[in-house]
Amino acid sequence: MGLNPSRVDLFKALYGVTQLGGAANFGALFKLATDGSNYAVAVNFIGNNGKYAGGTLALDQNGDFYGFTPNGGQPNSGTVYCFGAAKVPRITSALFIGANYGQNFNYQITATLNPTSFDATGLPPGLTINNSTGAISGTFGAAGNFAVLLSATNAAGTGNATLSLGVSPAQATVTLGQLSYGYDGTPKPVSVTTAPAGISVALRYNSSATPPTNAGSYAVVADH
Repeated sequence: MGLNPSRVDLFKALYGVTQLGGAANFGALFKLATDGSNYAVAVNFIGNNGKYAGGTLALDQNGDFYGFTPNGGQPNSGTVYCFGAAKVPRITSALFIGANYGQNFNYQITATLNPTSFDATGLPPGLTINNSTGAISGTFGAAGNFAVLLSATNAAGTGNATLSLGVSPAQATVTLGQLSYGYDGTPKPVSVTTAPAGISVALRYNSSATPPTNAGSYAVVADH
């Protein structure tokens, strides 16, 4: 690897330079994983592009590295160099969205640097993702707050972001029927219809769960 590595952490990798070592023993710019594995030389300094790289690497907003060598170049007075590290995508689509239970939903993951595949972990019931296009679609089958891990991948690696989805319960309608009976000594339950269908409803007749048998007027309350 050489001597005196100078490291910069970028996209789960370490980049740095050495003053010595490399193909010509004039130093090198290297890359390795954050656990120290997968060491590779990205640039060998061989004289015309610099000698004895020093200092630290500077990282600009585009993800390019800048550094200097005190010797080499023309006329052996040092160089300033730029190295473009392979960059992973950055997700740019909206990350905070509100919706309602039962609502149709369409969402497109967008990202920089031409991702070739996408993924989404933790989607609410009813939603699916097209891994090739990054399109998420479907109908919400549950209410609640969901943290969905989005990812976009290109040849350099994978970029992630968290999509916060707040899904509100749908408004439900409860309709009571069979509210008038003639007395015959048998219990008289009311009928219940809900929209959407299938909602569980608990009935109370004058605060009792038992349908009334005796003649009279009763306040019926439906809880859901």
